Amino acid sequence: KSRYRAGREQDETYNETTYRSGVADWTAKADLDLRVGFGHRIRVGGNATLHTYTPSTARVSSQDRPADSVSTRVVGSESRLLAWETAVYAEDEIVLGRRMHAVLGLRGSAFMVADASYAALEPRLVLRYTLNANTSIEASFAEARQYTHLVSRSGIGIPLDLWLPTTDAIGPQQARQVSLGATRKLQSQAAVEVSTEVYLKKMTGVLTPIEGSSLLGIDATGWERRVEVGHGKAYGLETLLRKREGRLTGWVAYTLARSTRRFDGIDDGKQFPYQYDRRHDLALTASYQLTKRWALSGTWVYASGNAAWLPVARAPDVEDFAGYRYYSNDPELSAYVYGARNGWREPAYHRLDFAARRTKELRRGTRTWTLGLYNVYAQRNPFYLYAKTRDDGRLTFRKVSPFILIPAFSYAIRF
Repeated sequence: KSRYRAGREQDETYNETTYRSGVADWTAKADLDLRVGFGHRIRVGGNATLHTYTPSTARVSSQDRPADSVSTRVVGSESRLLAWETAVYAEDEIVLGRRMHAVLGLRGSAFMVADASYAALEPRLVLRYTLNANTSIEASFAEARQYTHLVSRSGIGIPLDLWLPTTDAIGPQQARQVSLGATRKLQSQAAVEVSTEVYLKKMTGVLTPIEGSSLLGIDATGWERRVEVGHGKAYGLETLLRKREGRLTGWVAYTLARSTRRFDGIDDGKQFPYQYDRRHDLALTASYQLTKRWALSGTWVYASGNAAWLPVARAPDVEDFAGYRYYSNDPELSAYVYGARNGWREPAYHRLDFAARRTKELRRGTRTWTLGLYNVYAQRNPFYLYAKTRDDGRLTFRKVSPFILIPAFSYAIRF
């Protein structure tokens, strides 16, 4: 909303922008679990999904008062894109001996959109070796294809995540992952176990907006020219301590990880942190059965702040599209100078959630009332950042935290 004075009368101009982007799915699936002879457990299944993509549409409206004239324009297109995705899988869990188990799996997937179609085979292998009654180790390998792309903006302003389809110009995302882990049940109490796993995942076909482009207001076929295709890598260590039995149950989970991206057209092909790269991720969850009907639960989470691409200065000397240069002290007529891609970290994210649950066994089922509170101590975690120029010309950043303290209530009946 902006206001200005003209003579003795005060005129008002209202501006409103409505942004729409998303994907709607209809899915049918079937799964079958079979035991074939001794030492084999076979699982087979398949699914079919109809995707309806709305890549990006912005509707901009403005109203001038007191004239009350309203003008509306649509940036992008209301057109939608339909795509079919199908998949079938089969896996066999094999007993290779008293100590060794293996899982062999193969998944076939296909994607059809407009005039393009893709198909792939995705093998999976898991080997599990039992050292003794309390300790086992496990190694795995998997390949995967993803036909819906996530494109995120990592700069200032309201977060923008777009889910975009594979097309004839943009192929699917591919990933390979290997992992090695171990699990041990504590001898003093078999209900408590600790597990640790290290993993490495390499990806190709990941997307990001090209420098200087905006994905707002694109139509169903115009977004391919505004993204860069590159590579990604993620690796880390995950540790889980879990208590499964007793009145007090819960777990402590910690992940030390790194996730990076690399694009030939960005920063001369240098590797940089992914927007959702979180070096530290910690979760503490506990549930206490107070009485037969009442239970209390709580969760505390902590995570390193997201990586962000922020400006480091404001340039008043700007060259417009016609090649003319001008100098201005007006922040609205100047440009930001950005630093290294995702070279800044938002403040760490943490919050505490609490819930009280009352359960009663009915004649034909179970009734559960749950009352919860999200972010108990009202931590102001940043939802997004915006830039502000101070009176002395210095550039500062402010955070917006709309989700502070949220109560929740649910009622469920299970038959």
